[in-house]
Parts: sequence; structure tokens; C-alpha cells
Amino acid sequence: MLKLNHIKKIYDKQEILTDVNYEFQEGKIYPILGGAGAGRTTLIECICGDVPIDGGSIETRSKRELFFAAKQSVLPMYISGYEFIKFLCSFKKDDITPDEYLDRVGIDDLRHDLICNYSFENKKRLQLAAFLVQRPYVVMFDEPLDFCSDDYIDTFLHVLSSECQNHVVLISTGVLPVALRISSDVLILNNGELNKISEEMINIPEINNAILDIYPVVSSIDIHTNKIVNCGTKLKTDPTPAIIPSTTRLFIHSDVPIISKPILTFSPNVFTKLEIQSTVKLPITPTDK
Repeated sequence: MLKLNHIKKIYDKQEILTDVNYEFQEGKIYPILGGAGAGRTTLIECICGDVPIDGGSIETRSKRELFFAAKQSVLPMYISGYEFIKFLCSFKKDDITPDEYLDRVGIDDLRHDLICNYSFENKKRLQLAAFLVQRPYVVMFDEPLDFCSDDYIDTFLHVLSSECQNHVVLISTGVLPVALRISSDVLILNNGELNKISEEMINIPEINNAILDIYPVVSSIDIHTNKIVNCGTKLKTDPTPAIIPSTTRLFIHSDVPIISKPILTFSPNVFTKLEIQSTVKLPITPTDK
């Protein structure tokens, strides 16, 4: 159990967390959805004891049984992933080898490379392997899935789902479809409070629209299936015009074809955000990188 009793946190006279009150149970994976500046990272830091709270109380096990995988990976950069997991295994008494842990999280050819050369996704896979070795009671991942590949998300959630029994697992995200892939029930952190929105409530049009006003749909995620869409592949196989809803935020990653003409142009090698103020219909065709 992890119980938050009216948690309050103040930074520079501003209340980031005003009244966070929730009880987390073992065996579940909880998505914590919040916009930029909502306090998701602050909440996790308060739970793990890295940041003192200014009010309320937290009930759980000792700090040494808490695991926090920060968004900016705190990993030893100049050893290999294999050496890192081997080091963690040296404190365990079981017979599971480092290779077995790395196989489970999908780190194959890179396991003997220096961690500093790992991509964001592979660093997160390594953090996931560290959890499998250490098996702490409360596990908290800060934005490990946002704007990541579909295969990576599938692997990450499959491993966590198979191991969440006897653990409390929290995953923060700023993307609604990612939150829905984690669980049909979503915890929304907004205005300093944490509220549960069930699948039934999300399907109510008025509530769904209100949520989307705060957490817009991302173009690289299909909201109907909650699956990541490979923009480049989809555009090549689907020549039909793209319909972009009002207030949609578009995120185009540098590893997909640049979309150009007649209206939108995205620069390469950057993460571009575009605000669309009204519903438009655009005939989008891919071009060479």
C-alpha cells in the first residue's frame, strides 16, 4: 500500500500540490496524467523522499524499498549495460544471470556498449531491468513512454504487467492515449489535486472533451486504439488527406519523413510543435529526408 494523505508542496510561495489524497494498492499500474508544470515529477519526488512535503503525510514502506526512475536517467554512463546489471545482481542470491534480465527488457546487441551511447528508450529498458533485479515495493517511472515507439511501449508494459503483483507501480505521462494504454482508469493531476477518471467517465463526451482541452491528442498516437502510429509508414500507405482537429498539437520526430506542402513544413532534427486553431483538412504527402 502507498497512501497519500492531503499532500501539499509549495515552491516560491506557489502551491504546486495543494491537496493530493489517494491510496494506491498492490498489483496495479497507475498512470498519472498531467500537463507541463502540473507537478507530476514533484509528486514522485515527494513520495520517494527526495523533496520534503509542506503538509500532509505519506504512508508506505521504508525509503530503501522505493524505486524512482527519473526522466533524465541517473545511470553510470561509462560502463556497459551488462556491467551495470551484473553489479546489481552481485547483491542478490538468486541464480538469474544479467543476460536473462537484459533479454526480458529487449536489450540485445547493445548490452556490452557504454550506457552513454544508449538511446532514451534503451536507457529506460535498463532502468526496467534494474527494477527486475532489485524488486522494490514501490516503483515510479517519470515519463518513460511519452513519444516512444510502439514496440518499446508494448515491451515495457508487458514486463511491468507480469511483475506488478506485490508491487505498487506509478507511471507519469503527459499524453492521454499513453495513459489509457497503461490503464483504463486514469489519475489526473491538475490544479494541485489528484483525481481518478474511470473508463466510463472518459467515454462521456463532455468529460472527454474537457480532458482533451487540457491534454491534447498527439498526432503520433492513434486515440482510437491508443497505439503509437509511425507517421512515415502511415503516410506512405495512406494517401488520403489528414484531418487535424481543433487545438491539436502535432509532434513530428526527426526520425520520420519530413512532411511538406501545401500548408505545413516541419524542420528536420527537431521536435516541432504546431498549434492548429481550427479544424482543417490537409493533403499531406511525405518527402525525402
